[in-house]
Amino acid sequence: WPSWLKTLATRASEWYNYLLVVFCFVFIIYSLMNLVQGKYVGLLGASFCGAQFFSSVYWGKFSDDYGRKPAVLVGTFGTIFGMLLFGLASSYPQAVAGRIIAGLLSGNIGVMKTYLIEITDDTNRGVGFSYMSVSWSIGSVVAPLFGGLLSNPCTKYPSIFKRGTIFDRFPYFLPCLCCVIMLAFSVVICSLFMKETRVWSADTGDKNSLIKSSATNGKENKNVRDRDDASYM
Repeated sequence: WPSWLKTLATRASEWYNYLLVVFCFVFIIYSLMNLVQGKYVGLLGASFCGAQFFSSVYWGKFSDDYGRKPAVLVGTFGTIFGMLLFGLASSYPQAVAGRIIAGLLSGNIGVMKTYLIEITDDTNRGVGFSYMSVSWSIGSVVAPLFGGLLSNPCTKYPSIFKRGTIFDRFPYFLPCLCCVIMLAFSVVICSLFMKETRVWSADTGDKNSLIKSSATNGKENKNVRDRDDASYM
C-alpha cells in the first residue's frame, strides 16, 4: 500500500501543479501586464509542457544512472522551486520563467511510469496503472477548484487575508503555496516509503547488471507455475 500511496500522491500533486492556475492565466496576465492577448496566454500555458518535452528524455537517463528515487525527489524539489517563482512573479517574463523551470526540473511522468512497471507484475500491473488515472482525475477536479477559490484572497476573504500582506501583493501566491505544500507532502511520502528499484550489483558495480525487480521475479514465478501446470496435463 505505501507504494501505491506514494504513486498516487506524487502524480496527483504533479497534475495539481499543471492544472492549478491554467484557468487563471487570463487574470494573472492582466494583473501583471494590464492587458490580455491570446499569444501571451498561450505562451504561458505551453511553457510548462514545452519544457518537459525537452527535458523528459534526460530525466529518464538520470533515473537510469542514479536511480528512480533520486530522480523523483529532485524533480519534485524542482517543481516546488518553479511554483514558488511563479507564485511570486512580479512580471510576465518571471511568470514564464517559473513555468519553464518547473517543467525542465520535473521529469516525473516518465520516471513514475517506469517505477510503476518495476514494482508490479502481470498480476497487478493493470491495477497499478489505474492509480495513474485516478491521480489525473483527482488533480483535474481539485486543482481548478482550489486555483479559483484561493486566488486573490484579499478580495474574496478580507477578514482572513489583510491588505498589505504578501497575498495582497501577489494575489495568486496562495494557490501556488498550497501546491508547494502538496509537493512537500509527496517528498515526505517518497522519502519514507519509496523503495529504489534501480539497484546495481554490489559485486561488479556494473550499471547494466540490474538486480531483478519484483516484476521480473513475478514473471519468472508465473512461468514456473505455467510449466508446472503443463506437466500435469
